[in-house]
Amino acid sequence: MIIDNAKLTDEGCNLIIQGISKKALISLQLCGNEIGDTFLDSFNYSILWAKGSLLRQLNLNFCKISTNNINLLFHYLQEGYQISLKYLGIAGLGIEEKNFQTIGTFLEGSQCQQLINLDISHNNFDYETSLAFFKILAQNKYITTLNYSHNSLSNVDKDDENEILNILGDIL
Repeated sequence: MIIDNAKLTDEGCNLIIQGISKKALISLQLCGNEIGDTFLDSFNYSILWAKGSLLRQLNLNFCKISTNNINLLFHYLQEGYQISLKYLGIAGLGIEEKNFQTIGTFLEGSQCQQLINLDISHNNFDYETSLAFFKILAQNKYITTLNYSHNSLSNVDKDDENEILNILGDIL
Protein backbone atom coordinates (compact mmCIF):
# COMPACT_ATOMS: atom_id res chain seq x y z
CA MET A 1 0.00 0.00 0.00
CA ILE A 2 1.39 3.39 -1.01
CA ILE A 3 -0.11 6.64 0.26
CA ASP A 4 2.58 9.31 -0.10
CA ASN A 5 2.28 13.03 0.65
CA ALA A 6 -1.47 12.80 1.22
CA LYS A 7 -1.39 15.35 4.06
CA LEU A 8 -2.58 12.65 6.41
CA THR A 9 -2.50 13.47 10.10
CA ASP A 10 -1.59 11.02 12.82
CA GLU A 11 -5.28 10.15 13.19
CA GLY A 12 -5.69 9.64 9.42
CA CYS A 13 -2.72 7.26 9.29
CA ASN A 14 -4.21 5.48 12.30
CA LEU A 15 -7.54 4.96 10.48
CA ILE A 16 -5.71 3.50 7.48
CA ILE A 17 -3.88 1.03 9.73
CA GLN A 18 -7.13 -0.02 11.37
CA GLY A 19 -8.72 -0.52 7.95
CA ILE A 20 -5.94 -2.66 6.54
CA SER A 21 -5.09 -4.60 9.66
CA LYS A 22 -7.17 -7.58 8.57
CA LYS A 23 -5.22 -7.97 5.34
CA ALA A 24 -1.83 -9.58 4.77
CA LEU A 25 0.14 -6.37 4.33
CA ILE A 26 3.53 -6.84 2.65
CA SER A 27 4.48 -3.22 2.01
CA LEU A 28 3.49 0.02 3.71
CA GLN A 29 4.61 3.37 2.37
CA LEU A 30 3.31 6.54 4.02
CA CYS A 31 6.04 9.00 3.00
CA GLY A 32 5.53 12.65 3.85
CA ASN A 33 2.58 12.20 6.21
CA GLU A 34 2.31 12.84 9.96
CA ILE A 35 3.26 9.95 12.24
CA GLY A 36 2.36 10.23 15.91
CA ASP A 37 1.73 8.01 18.90
CA THR A 38 -1.87 7.19 17.86
CA PHE A 39 -0.67 5.74 14.56
CA LEU A 40 2.31 4.01 16.18
CA ASP A 41 0.15 2.26 18.76
CA SER A 42 -2.21 0.93 16.07
CA PHE A 43 0.72 0.00 13.84
CA ASN A 44 2.30 -1.92 16.69
CA TYR A 45 -0.77 -3.91 17.67
CA SER A 46 -2.42 -4.30 14.26
CA ILE A 47 0.62 -4.97 12.08
CA LEU A 48 3.73 -5.82 14.11
CA TRP A 49 1.98 -8.13 16.56
CA ALA A 50 -0.47 -9.63 14.08
CA LYS A 51 -0.10 -13.37 13.83
CA GLY A 52 1.26 -14.23 10.41
CA SER A 53 2.45 -10.68 9.70
CA LEU A 54 4.04 -10.48 6.25
CA LEU A 55 5.33 -6.90 6.40
CA ARG A 56 8.59 -6.79 4.42
CA GLN A 57 8.81 -3.12 3.47
CA LEU A 58 8.18 -0.07 5.63
CA ASN A 59 8.80 3.33 4.09
CA LEU A 60 8.22 6.37 6.30
CA ASN A 61 10.61 8.73 4.48
CA PHE A 62 10.07 12.42 5.19
CA CYS A 63 7.20 11.86 7.63
CA LYS A 64 6.59 14.43 10.34
CA ILE A 65 7.54 12.60 13.53
CA SER A 66 8.84 13.73 16.92
CA THR A 67 12.10 12.55 18.46
CA ASN A 68 10.16 10.64 21.13
CA ASN A 69 8.05 8.91 18.48
CA ILE A 70 11.17 7.90 16.54
CA ASN A 71 12.29 6.11 19.69
CA LEU A 72 8.82 4.58 20.06
CA LEU A 73 8.86 3.38 16.43
CA PHE A 74 12.18 1.58 16.91
CA HIS A 75 11.09 0.16 20.24
CA TYR A 76 8.00 -1.30 18.54
CA LEU A 77 10.06 -2.63 15.62
CA GLN A 78 12.43 -4.31 18.09
CA GLU A 79 9.62 -5.87 20.10
CA GLY A 80 7.39 -6.87 17.14
CA TYR A 81 6.10 -10.42 17.14
CA GLN A 82 6.92 -11.61 13.62
CA ILE A 83 8.54 -8.67 11.90
CA SER A 84 10.81 -9.56 9.00
CA LEU A 85 11.48 -6.26 7.28
CA LYS A 86 13.77 -6.35 4.30
CA TYR A 87 13.54 -2.59 3.60
CA LEU A 88 13.22 0.28 6.05
CA GLY A 89 12.93 3.88 4.80
CA ILE A 90 13.57 6.48 7.48
CA ALA A 91 15.01 9.29 5.33
CA GLY A 92 14.42 12.87 6.33
CA LEU A 93 12.85 12.13 9.71
CA GLY A 94 15.14 14.47 11.62
CA ILE A 95 16.79 11.62 13.49
CA GLU A 96 19.09 12.85 16.24
CA GLU A 97 21.97 11.23 18.05
CA LYS A 98 19.73 10.75 21.10
CA ASN A 99 17.68 8.31 18.97
CA PHE A 100 20.71 6.09 18.35
CA GLN A 101 20.38 3.96 21.48
CA THR A 102 16.93 2.75 20.41
CA ILE A 103 17.99 2.44 16.75
CA GLY A 104 21.11 0.55 17.81
CA THR A 105 19.10 -1.89 19.91
CA PHE A 106 16.92 -2.57 16.87
CA LEU A 107 19.85 -2.97 14.46
CA GLU A 108 21.60 -5.40 16.81
CA GLY A 109 18.48 -7.43 17.59
CA SER A 110 17.19 -10.67 16.12
CA GLN A 111 14.22 -8.85 14.59
CA CYS A 112 16.66 -7.09 12.25
CA GLN A 113 18.23 -10.19 10.69
CA GLN A 114 16.10 -9.92 7.55
CA LEU A 115 16.76 -6.19 7.06
CA ILE A 116 19.07 -5.79 4.08
CA ASN A 117 18.16 -2.31 2.79
CA LEU A 118 18.20 0.82 4.97
CA ASP A 119 17.51 4.36 3.73
CA ILE A 120 18.61 6.87 6.35
CA SER A 121 19.42 9.65 3.87
CA HIS A 122 18.51 13.33 4.25
CA ASN A 123 18.77 13.38 8.05
CA ASN A 124 21.48 16.06 7.83
CA PHE A 125 23.83 14.25 10.18
CA ASP A 126 27.00 16.16 10.86
CA TYR A 127 30.36 14.40 11.05
CA GLU A 128 30.09 13.52 14.77
CA THR A 129 26.59 12.12 14.38
CA SER A 130 27.70 10.11 11.33
CA LEU A 131 30.60 8.68 13.30
CA ALA A 132 28.23 7.63 16.11
CA PHE A 133 25.82 6.08 13.60
CA PHE A 134 28.51 4.05 11.84
CA LYS A 135 29.79 2.72 15.16
CA ILE A 136 26.27 1.38 15.76
CA LEU A 137 25.90 0.09 12.19
CA ALA A 138 29.19 -1.79 12.50
CA GLN A 139 27.39 -4.20 14.88
CA ASN A 140 24.87 -5.16 12.17
CA LYS A 141 25.97 -7.96 9.85
CA TYR A 142 22.90 -8.11 7.62
CA ILE A 143 22.38 -4.75 5.90
CA THR A 144 23.79 -4.88 2.38
CA THR A 145 22.32 -1.66 0.94
CA LEU A 146 22.56 1.67 2.72
CA ASN A 147 21.40 5.03 1.38
CA TYR A 148 23.34 7.61 3.37
CA SER A 149 22.98 10.52 0.95
CA HIS A 150 22.84 14.08 2.32
CA ASN A 151 24.59 13.20 5.57
CA SER A 152 28.17 14.35 6.21
CA LEU A 153 31.05 11.89 6.15
CA SER A 154 33.87 14.39 6.39
CA ASN A 155 35.26 16.91 8.78
CA VAL A 156 37.85 19.64 8.45
CA ASP A 157 40.39 17.37 10.16
CA LYS A 158 41.66 14.66 7.78
CA ASP A 159 42.46 12.30 10.67
CA ASP A 160 38.83 12.44 11.77
CA GLU A 161 37.72 11.76 8.21
CA ASN A 162 39.97 8.70 8.10
CA GLU A 163 38.36 7.33 11.28
CA ILE A 164 34.87 7.31 9.80
CA LEU A 165 36.11 5.95 6.47
CA ASN A 166 37.92 3.11 8.28
CA ILE A 167 34.72 2.16 10.11
CA LEU A 168 32.81 2.36 6.84
CA GLY A 169 35.44 0.18 5.16
CA ASP A 170 35.08 -2.45 7.89
CA ILE A 171 31.31 -2.48 7.41
CA LEU A 172 31.60 -2.98 3.67
